[in-house]
Amino acid sequence: PVVEGNRLHDNDTGVVSHGESVDFTGNEVSGSRVGMQLRGSPTLDGNSVEGGSIGIMVSGDDSTPSLANNRICDNEQNVLISEATNAPPLEYDDSNEICEDPPAE
Repeated sequence: PVVEGNRLHDNDTGVVSHGESVDFTGNEVSGSRVGMQLRGSPTLDGNSVEGGSIGIMVSGDDSTPSLANNRICDNEQNVLISEATNAPPLEYDDSNEICEDPPAE
């Protein structure tokens, strides 16, 4: 399945993917507690995830999301890999703009 061109604002969790192989393309997620909660092998291409507590949260031992051309910025924590996850570290290329997390207060 493909989830494309949506605008999701001010939700508890903007997008949740539980083990599916879903393509998320051109979506705008902002102001959510968790912008995108991912498990499994979804593909994220051209999405914007901004202004939330956690931009992208990856969980599950089998999680291997693919990220390209995304903007993940201005969240309290931009990318979080669950400590319970034994999956390899999240890999993303230079086509993504992933801003540094702001300093902890």
